[in-house]
Amino acid sequence: MNCEPSYYRASLCIHSKVVSAKNITEILGTSPTNYYEKGTAISTRNSNSIIRKESTWILDSKVLEEEALHLHIEQLVCFIEDHSKEFNTLVDTCNMEILCGFFLMATTNQFI
Repeated sequence: MNCEPSYYRASLCIHSKVVSAKNITEILGTSPTNYYEKGTAISTRNSNSIIRKESTWILDSKVLEEEALHLHIEQLVCFIEDHSKEFNTLVDTCNMEILCGFFLMATTNQFI
């Protein structure tokens, strides 16, 4: 089976036990692609769901999924550099990471 990269994604994730996702949004002046607040249920469908122990703020790259992975990462790094003053206020209370993913499709157009 011959496989080719189909698309790429990269996301900036900020996690904190102290700062809420709402506060991260206010500090950075940017709305996240997605977020989760500390103290909320991981699954809203399960009444016995585990409760989140930290807030998470997620910003996906705005690069087209067909573009090379390094362009997704570069866009997020530029965002961080452009907001370096704001990020400096988060460094002591937040953990940050860039998550990268690539998704392969078989030549038969079946997801692997």
